[in-house]
Amino acid sequence: MATLQSSLGKPDAAMSSYTQALQLLQDIGMKKEYGSVLLNRGVLHESRGEYDKALQDYKDSLQSRETPTTRTFRLFASATLRSVLTEGRHG
Repeated sequence: MATLQSSLGKPDAAMSSYTQALQLLQDIGMKKEYGSVLLNRGVLHESRGEYDKALQDYKDSLQSRETPTTRTFRLFASATLRSVLTEGRHG
């Protein structure tokens, strides 16, 4: 609904629909869908020049999709990269 409203040039209605959808998805625990709506709302914020809000929605979208496995992988990759960069400077 929100995507259609946005494409029809009704950004305020779209923003309202995204916000309502987020509340519903949060209430029923649909994390993947919640993250997708945050991403879409972020795009709308960006198109309106609301860059801080867009960035926050993008960050929240990524965080909402994180699982224990992806978090572990991300932390491992960060530590490995840090180690490589450190050794490269001193090696």
